[in-house]
Amino acid sequence: MAFSSTKDMDVAVGSMRLTGGTFTNTGGGTGGAIPTGLQRIYMMKLQHVAAAVVARAPAFTITNVDPVTITTVANTGGIWMAWGV
Repeated sequence: MAFSSTKDMDVAVGSMRLTGGTFTNTGGGTGGAIPTGLQRIYMMKLQHVAAAVVARAPAFTITNVDPVTITTVANTGGIWMAWGV
C-alpha cells in the first residue's frame, strides 16, 4: 500500500499562495498525506484522474495545517490544489 504525492505548482496570488500537484495510490492504498507547504489552508480541491468512472470523490479533512490527509478509492490517482498562506 503506497501513497505518493507531488507538488508541481506553487505561485503567489496577491498575499496568498496557490499550490498544486498530483497524488497516486498503489497496492490497494486508500489515501495518505499531501504536504502542501502552506501554513494555513483556506481552500482545497481534489479530483480523481482515472480512465474509468470512480464511485466517489476523494475525501479529506482540512485542519488548516500541513500536511492534509486524504482518503481515496483504492488504486486511484488524481490532482490537488490548495489555496492559503
